[in-house]
Amino acid sequence: MGLKKMRKIWAVAKITVAQAIRMKIALLFFILLVIILPVLSFIITGDGTLKGKLQTFTAYGMGLMNFLLCILTIIIASYTLSSDLKQNMLHTILTKPIRRFELFIGKAMGLLILDLGLLIIFSGLIYGLILTIPYLTKPSDEEMQAAKNEFFTARAEIEPVPIDIEKVKNLAMEDFAKENKLPKDPQERFVFEQRILAELNAQARSVPPGMSRLWQFEGLTPKDREGSIYIKYKFEAVSPPADEMVISYWSVGDLRPLKLGLPVDPYQTGRKDKNKTSYEIEMPASLIPVDGHLDVVFENYVENNTTLIFPEGEFKLLYRSDSFEFNFVRACLIIFARMIFLAVLGLSLSTWLSFPVVILISFVIFFIGVISGFILDSLTYVENLTLFFGLLKYLLYLLPRFDGQHSPIEFMVSGRMISWSFLGLIYLKLFCLQTVFAGLAGISIFSRREIAKISV
Repeated sequence: MGLKKMRKIWAVAKITVAQAIRMKIALLFFILLVIILPVLSFIITGDGTLKGKLQTFTAYGMGLMNFLLCILTIIIASYTLSSDLKQNMLHTILTKPIRRFELFIGKAMGLLILDLGLLIIFSGLIYGLILTIPYLTKPSDEEMQAAKNEFFTARAEIEPVPIDIEKVKNLAMEDFAKENKLPKDPQERFVFEQRILAELNAQARSVPPGMSRLWQFEGLTPKDREGSIYIKYKFEAVSPPADEMVISYWSVGDLRPLKLGLPVDPYQTGRKDKNKTSYEIEMPASLIPVDGHLDVVFENYVENNTTLIFPEGEFKLLYRSDSFEFNFVRACLIIFARMIFLAVLGLSLSTWLSFPVVILISFVIFFIGVISGFILDSLTYVENLTLFFGLLKYLLYLLPRFDGQHSPIEFMVSGRMISWSFLGLIYLKLFCLQTVFAGLAGISIFSRREIAKISV
């Protein structure tokens, strides 16, 4: 793109920023965030602990910033082209030596400059308030350490190496075939096979009383080998004790030398945990050898007199993999990706629709993104989807998702790391695919639209 074109685009971008700043709605949103965010940092208490207060403020503060800035982006993006057309400003602009795609790109650039500036201001405010909260609450050393380990960090979550259930099932089916215990009818055999598969899946997640369970982790690379790692787990007792408390014993370390008859020195601890409650066990990261292998053995005491089941996804190993600051930056970049999409979407729609319709469609797409995960999860439980629900499901996959695992706020609250690869995937789908498609569609329509008829 030539220097002259860039100057034209930059001129349009500056005009767009000035136009947005003059809008009273932008000033209103700015004042709301400047007032509400500090107030939230004072009044929110969470669960009464420092970590709870930090998590609650981060959830509400970043959630409010994300919501208001996205809404503001939609309003300004929907208004800028529509108002220029309504006030006949486009007729004057397009008589200048500027092409329509340059005008479109210039307005998009202006919106993104404004969005980036506001995001930097308010994310900086939130970050400053987060750092201020510990000094205002005067926590105990124990609370401060808990906040440092579980909030002011970016911890990678690693699940254990999965058991090859399909392989175990095939071996079991071969044994049944040798013993001539397989049903002859194909339909009955299929039902029998599925029942065996379900039983094996249940066995893989359960530990009967007096028995133990081994999990293995591979590829562990903690940033600080002098620091800590954490086993995060939750189990459900089939027949809970009267006091809901379950006794267990854990051994963690590299247990491979045992196969060679060599001694090992694992981390060992006894626990008494409440049923259906999440816990974390802290242990030294030095337990992990250079090749990143780790064994975790859990023993269900026979005195519990009940089988314990570990729900899927409820057993993980966590370790510090990056800093809180870099994680916070990546979270803000995800929010910025949303704002880029909404800005280009609003501009594209306003090239051929009126302002109220653009606002409505943009709001609908935004709120669908906020709840799309819930809708998709609900549809998974609906058997024999009708044509309508089937089309709805595929449409939701095409639209952007802003909730669940796509929400940066969930990562920040739980202290989980947002990897650069995950951020890259967000930008690949949301920016490179959906935003570019919306932008190209808007430019194509805008280039062909008749702005005014020449009358003689």
